[in-house]
Amino acid sequence: MTVLYRLQLNISGIDQKRAKAVKKAAEKAWSFEEGALEQNIEAGTLDATGEETLTVWDPDTREKSAHDDICAEIWKANSGYCGVSTRWINLDEGPEFDSSLEDYEKAVSKKGKKAK
Repeated sequence: MTVLYRLQLNISGIDQKRAKAVKKAAEKAWSFEEGALEQNIEAGTLDATGEETLTVWDPDTREKSAHDDICAEIWKANSGYCGVSTRWINLDEGPEFDSSLEDYEKAVSKKGKKAK
């Protein structure tokens, strides 16, 4: 099973001598938006967002396993520890909302009460 995710990645404390290697490792690990990996990489930080599908074998550990894989690639490229933070947004299972006439009437009723 594959699941579409949006990943928000933040890396801090990058060794300046290894910045390009870290950027390449991040590019290898995930598909990021065009130019996202150019920002602040020379200052030792990287913030990027991108969407990609993950093949899911164990739905209870999919994000943690992918996080661990990304960290391993980043740390290897950095030749040591740097801060890696990931935020996973499952785009296939995101919340869905529908509105009804009843919802509209409640909203209009609340708005009318506040105006008085």
